Amino acid sequence: MMPVLIKIGAALALLVALVAGYKAWESHIEARGFERGRAEVQAAWDKENAQRTRHALVLSESNRTEEARREAEKVKSAHDAQNLLARARADAAGADRAAGSLRGQLAVYVADARARGAAPNSQPVAGGAPASDATGVLADLFQRADTRAGVLAKALDAAFIAGRTCEREHDTLTP
Repeated sequence: MMPVLIKIGAALALLVALVAGYKAWESHIEARGFERGRAEVQAAWDKENAQRTRHALVLSESNRTEEARREAEKVKSAHDAQNLLARARADAAGADRAAGSLRGQLAVYVADARARGAAPNSQPVAGGAPASDATGVLADLFQRADTRAGVLAKALDAAFIAGRTCEREHDTLTP
């Protein structure tokens, strides 16, 4: 009986060794698969991360280029506005000189009319002083209207130039 027990013990030992070997082999295969899967996932993540980084760099460079374009357009627009304002001021100065000449001619005309003895033709109006010199009144009215027109023209020129500059700067925001 002893040899049978030894044979059974040996068979059991062999069976335990085979099961242990199989489990060790299975664990080794599983570990290799896990490592391979982990390496594949890491490689895919690294590839995607590199693509994101390249895309971010391209986008950043594009944004820098667009910002530089906008800034250059803004500087150009400001320079153009300054040129337009200088031209408008020069035109206004020319208009002021011409108006001054006209005022001088008008003063000479009024003085000449008074010297010739322009007779007052107006009667006193209720609520106001009599207009003793119609030419003088018209001359004064002309001077006031001309002065006011000059002030309004300067303001309108400045507003027009500011509006055009604003419009150009807005247009630079769209590529």
